[in-house]
Amino acid sequence: MSTPIPLPESTHITSTGDLFEEYLENIASSMGATAAAQTRETAISVVSNCVSAYAEAFGEGSVGKNASGKIAPKSPGESSKVANVTGLLYGKVQSGKTNTSMATVALALENGFRCFVVLTSDNTLLGTLIAKDFKDQLASGPIVYDWEEWHTDPKEFGKRIRQDSRLEDTGVVFITTKNTHHLKSLSVVLREARARHFPALILDDEADNASLDTTKASRSRGNEVEPGATYARIGDIRQELAEHVYLQITATPQSLFLQAVDDPCKPRFCVMSKPGDGYVGGSDFFSEDSVMQREVDPDEFDALRSGKITVGTGPRAPRGLRDALTLFFLGCAQMRLQDLSLVRFSFLAHIDITRVNHGELRTVINDHVTWLDKALRGRLSASDTKEAEADLARAYEDLKKTTKGLKPLNELRKSVERSLRNVRAEIINSDTGGQQVPYQNGPNIFVGGNRLSRGVRIDNLMVTYYGRDAKVKLMDTVHQHARMFGYREKLRATTRLFSTRTILDSFKIIHDADEGLREAIGQDPTNMELKPVWIGPKLKPTRANVLNPFDLGVVLPGRNIYPWCPKYKVADVNSLTKELDSLLKGYEEKKYHDVPVSFLAKLLALTPGEERDGWIWTAGRVREILRALEGSKIGINRGLLHISTRKGAGHEVERKIETPTDTADGKDLAQAKKLYKQAVPILFLRKQRGAKDPDKWDDCPFYAPTLALPRVKFAFMFSNV
Repeated sequence: MSTPIPLPESTHITSTGDLFEEYLENIASSMGATAAAQTRETAISVVSNCVSAYAEAFGEGSVGKNASGKIAPKSPGESSKVANVTGLLYGKVQSGKTNTSMATVALALENGFRCFVVLTSDNTLLGTLIAKDFKDQLASGPIVYDWEEWHTDPKEFGKRIRQDSRLEDTGVVFITTKNTHHLKSLSVVLREARARHFPALILDDEADNASLDTTKASRSRGNEVEPGATYARIGDIRQELAEHVYLQITATPQSLFLQAVDDPCKPRFCVMSKPGDGYVGGSDFFSEDSVMQREVDPDEFDALRSGKITVGTGPRAPRGLRDALTLFFLGCAQMRLQDLSLVRFSFLAHIDITRVNHGELRTVINDHVTWLDKALRGRLSASDTKEAEADLARAYEDLKKTTKGLKPLNELRKSVERSLRNVRAEIINSDTGGQQVPYQNGPNIFVGGNRLSRGVRIDNLMVTYYGRDAKVKLMDTVHQHARMFGYREKLRATTRLFSTRTILDSFKIIHDADEGLREAIGQDPTNMELKPVWIGPKLKPTRANVLNPFDLGVVLPGRNIYPWCPKYKVADVNSLTKELDSLLKGYEEKKYHDVPVSFLAKLLALTPGEERDGWIWTAGRVREILRALEGSKIGINRGLLHISTRKGAGHEVERKIETPTDTADGKDLAQAKKLYKQAVPILFLRKQRGAKDPDKWDDCPFYAPTLALPRVKFAFMFSNV
């Protein structure tokens, strides 16, 4: 957890209260004592910082321990300008930030805050879910209203709140999506309710999604244009609340670095929320030793998107989808028999944003479920039954790898046979509007589109079948569609992600970059452990004219970096190899040679590599890193060179096709780390023989580089676009 801003001696908070303790008891019963303790710690940190920042901006007495809960009348001539008091709550995807928000509201209420505004994404389903959570979990606390309750007559609605003294009496929570019409109506409600007379807290969920000023870049070029509509409407709400704290909530560490690098208006405080026990996240799905990934042939997703699925005898679903569904059904049976408290489970298929494809995929899934149901019960041919049994056996062998206490296959089969006849896939996309996710007991199958965006929860999601077109930029989608993340410890053994190797590798790259940013931020986001050093071209606005945090990348100190794949074609490297052979004459093999950093840069210019979206290594970026090392901030002018050619014969490393080709020798890297303590950059050049068979090269020798970066107090920031 982050260290709260030190509070002035005269500013104290109440760190407990009936509603706060009641809510934490609910967290403990549903998620465990550790999760409740972490939620308590984070909420106390957030409220402590909010009270401190509020007191600094507006004076003491309105909020905090024994606070009045009212704003003192302003003296004649005193400024009524709304101060910009902004804080940041930063956590992980699907890690319980909504729980922390509710705990924060419960504790802030005890400390004098009376008006709460909760802004959700412009997604009716998500907004409805969050509103229901607040109403259910804070039933004995402030009155909770959502946009549906005031949209017909916001003026009259606000008057009733004022007449009933709701803000002064119990406090009020207003929940709305970031739909501009709803935001405009809320401004009217707040004005009529006289909300500006009470201390307020605005909680902006996914603050980097839809809340940014989309015309800021245009205005900076001298164009006279109005601020973006959503940004402007949120600004109107802030104007109606004379004294408030604006709390941004996000799971994207990129946002913090954008503020550190680009934004002159930084938050006054930042609190890091850590996930509790039982959280299943990126490290589980995308680590090197993950047991949750399953590869699917990319041609399968292409066929599903095109609608060209061959219909004949037997199952209609292609192999990957068949395996995913069968494992899901067996996993459901295992979990039901193992834990009677688990009554419903979910499968998510997400292959495209096109609604026509959603309908086609639903048909394919439903046809396959019908086939599997009948085949297992002997209602089809003997060959169908045999094929269905083979599918079950495949899935059972898969579950054996991860599931302790796996029930006998015959026992699981009986459970599957009883459950399949009522299983039907449901579509969740923009056509289904704001409806709740339609769960039933037992297996649930959902086909989704963009409506499955940030924050939308899928209960007990066990298996995800993900095939979004690889041409779509995945940096956004891993965050927007990471519905597989969440508190699912009980389902960990049966959880799977089915996708193509390319997508899985892309997700891993994104996850590693994400974790790198979190590591750079450290435990206290208000005092980042590593200072950013910008390299290369500055970030450019996206087409929406806002800076996109997903366009930000980072290279951490102490890391080993290398090309996705060295260039190896004769036309590309033949002359370069000869030039390197000449330059490297006189340097003894397998020794560390002290050389200028500029010489390392010269050698690297002769070792071109393939460049991939999201992959750290590009020729320009590496050149800029070395230039930054030599610069005044860091001041490292010399490095080490290590060469290995096997006495000119060359090494024999096989070229990887869909994954990075790492040509380095792990023993050499470990030795260098031990000898030189990562104090200077070290360039490892390994000459490759480049044989066409069996190593998949072009019968031309070449040099493959690995650059070991020094462990300095700086992170190298760059634009991905």
